[in-house]
Amino acid sequence: MTEKEINETISNNLWTVRNNTFKLVQVKDKLKKKRLTQTEVGEAIKVTFQQIQKFEKGKNNIGSAKLKILADYFNIPVGDMYEPISTYYKEIRGDAWRD
Repeated sequence: MTEKEINETISNNLWTVRNNTFKLVQVKDKLKKKRLTQTEVGEAIKVTFQQIQKFEKGKNNIGSAKLKILADYFNIPVGDMYEPISTYYKEIRGDAWRD
């Protein structure tokens, strides 16, 4: 793979993982699944939502340190970000889940 292909794969995978990762939120005494927003992911890794947008669109490359932080946040191996992801589904617990 060329460097360009690797960067495209990483940005596609970030989009796939974020859009298929859900948190549970409390809505009127019920729990509801909600997709993670770019803002939530950005806050978790200390960048703006605009930076997450740029990562997902491939306009900015993700440095190795941020890639490691993202992988840790999503609880996946860094190496998984380099291979195309066809399907991905994960739930993380939101603050509403806590007793």
